[in-house]
Amino acid sequence: MSFFIVSIIDPDLEDILGQIVGEDFSLSRDRAQLLITKEVMRHLKRFHDDTKIVIERNYVDKVYRDSYYTYYASKRTSYGRDAIKLSFFSDVADQIRIDTFKKTDKVTFLEESYRGFIVLRPTPPYIVGRSAIAPNLLKSNSFKTCLAYMPSTAVGLKVCAQAFPFSSQDTETISCAETMIWALMEYYGNKYAEYSPVLPSQILNILKQNIVERQLPSSGLSVDSMSYLLKECGFGPKLYSRKEFASDFNMLLSCYVESGIPVIIALDNAEAVKNKKIERLIGHAVLCIGHEDITEDTVRTITSEDFPLKNGKGVLKIKDWDTISKKFIFIDDNFPVYQADSLDMPTKRYLDIPESEYTDAEAKKKADKEWAACKISHFIVPLYKKIYLEAYVAKKFVKELLSSEYFEYADNREIHIRTFLCSARSYRKYVMLSDMPDKLKSLIMEKSFPKFVWITEVTSHWTAFGRTNGVVILDATEANTLDYRPLIFAICNGFIVQYDKNTKSIASCQITGCDFSVFDKNLKKLS
Repeated sequence: MSFFIVSIIDPDLEDILGQIVGEDFSLSRDRAQLLITKEVMRHLKRFHDDTKIVIERNYVDKVYRDSYYTYYASKRTSYGRDAIKLSFFSDVADQIRIDTFKKTDKVTFLEESYRGFIVLRPTPPYIVGRSAIAPNLLKSNSFKTCLAYMPSTAVGLKVCAQAFPFSSQDTETISCAETMIWALMEYYGNKYAEYSPVLPSQILNILKQNIVERQLPSSGLSVDSMSYLLKECGFGPKLYSRKEFASDFNMLLSCYVESGIPVIIALDNAEAVKNKKIERLIGHAVLCIGHEDITEDTVRTITSEDFPLKNGKGVLKIKDWDTISKKFIFIDDNFPVYQADSLDMPTKRYLDIPESEYTDAEAKKKADKEWAACKISHFIVPLYKKIYLEAYVAKKFVKELLSSEYFEYADNREIHIRTFLCSARSYRKYVMLSDMPDKLKSLIMEKSFPKFVWITEVTSHWTAFGRTNGVVILDATEANTLDYRPLIFAICNGFIVQYDKNTKSIASCQITGCDFSVFDKNLKKLS
């Protein structure tokens, strides 16, 4: 049979998968069973107990077939062309059987129950291939992340799951860097019409003109090569280095993640190797796509930064949302999807790998030391090519604007700000459907917007979490900050401040106070 359905809590699940993988991938039963236990079950054990798995044999996977004809088919060792697909459904009422897929009145139920898939490819030991897992399939999903609708099929039925693409590297046709580029383009290609997914062979072709040595088997990519790839795929990428941005580095990364932009992260332990604390150099690429849920207690811990008021009468204390100490969500091809770690310890998950995964205790101790020394050295932001105002300049501009004479903040006044990038279309929709006063809606909607804008929400106190009483809107296409040119509209502390592009000057007026809900559409949460 080509299709099987099994419950994720079936005590024979590992044996069933081991037998199928052994037969389809021409592996010994023991080898197949070991692969299932070590590589597949660590994914499945995170899923809800009511999950049903549809197992499809002889599956033609577009990504693996591309790697197969580009590379594996030319090897002496025989590799199969077909893969195995595991499709996941939430089945609380235990209704799903093979016959369920034959009933027209069950189509809507099946579509709503679908939670994603994992493809197993015949490239042991790295058999976990193209995947898309909805966060609400996980037992623990207290986070917000970037999600796109990922289309697929199960038993011939067209289905779709909100997920972020994932795959493990096969170490030969794609390393961690190519895998992250593939995942990012799969995300953007399924979410926006301007972009298209790419296959491993297309990545090789794009890089062909700039590579001076063989491309296969893959030896990884530099941050410059990854940035070049994104540029050739239609983005206007911005590369940030910790060395250049120092104390602002983590804050800028957080700002882009808050904007709903998947960020490519470069990890290495080069500093520790340079200082001769360890010998083996590690270089790794991951994606940062979201963060854990933020509570009011967490918001209270933000420390303020003093900005001198331009009127010379004291300081404005600004608490920046991007300085909150929180865990971020990573896509790491060495681990199951949606891993949570802090930016200061981005490889902590490697330290939690059990000793049984190593040859001995000494090997575990050495690996822990090597991975613990890894830090984020660079990150690459895949910006829309017409966005010219980057985060560092935008955030600095807003803080200087808020401390100007236009808003008349008193000495030692404390405010909270949250800055993010979003499309004008999304923000206009939010404005019209929000609980803003109608007069404020009209003022904002009358403005001429570019395709993307920087938004800074300003609130007076942490108890207003989820609410704001001020906003600054900047033109993301205006990189020249002379004469406050990026400013489109601002309302804070009872003052409206606007930039007149005809006279190239600022206009200010007073208004009665207002209070409205925050914009919360960039990152998604499924529960």
